[in-house]
Amino acid sequence: GGGGGGRRGKMRGKRLERMKATLNLSDTQVQQIKAIRSGQRAQRKQYRQQIRPLRKQLKALLSAYTINEAQVLAVHNQLKSIKQAMGEQRFKTKLQVMRVLTQEQRAKLMSKQGKRGKRGKHGRRGRWAGNAQGNPQSTVY
Repeated sequence: GGGGGGRRGKMRGKRLERMKATLNLSDTQVQQIKAIRSGQRAQRKQYRQQIRPLRKQLKALLSAYTINEAQVLAVHNQLKSIKQAMGEQRFKTKLQVMRVLTQEQRAKLMSKQGKRGKRGKHGRRGRWAGNAQGNPQSTVY
C-alpha cells in the first residue's frame, strides 16, 4: 500500500543512471528516455487507481459468507483486462526506449537482460520469497 512514489522515483532515477553508464548513453538519449517515461506516468497512475478499488471489492467478495462466483469472476476479469493493458503499455514504452538506442546499445541491453534469464529482476526465489507464510503475495488481489 502506501501513498506517493517518492522512493520508487529515486529508484527509477538510479536505474536510468545505471543504464546510462552501462550503455554509454548520451545526454540527449537520457533526456529522450526521461521524456518517454514521464509521458507514461499519468496512464500508469490511472491504471493503479482503477485496480485499487477492484482489489478491495474482490477481497470483500472472497471474504463473504457465501461466495458469488459470477461476481468474483466479473471483478477478476476486470482486473485481468486492466493488467493486460498495463503490460501492453509497458511493452510499448520499452519499444520507444529501444528506438532511442543505437544497434550496439540495444544488443548490449538485450544480452544483459538475457543473463538475468528466467530468474527475472527479483532473483531465483522471486519477489515475495521471504514472506512468513511462503505464499507469493503477487497472486493476492
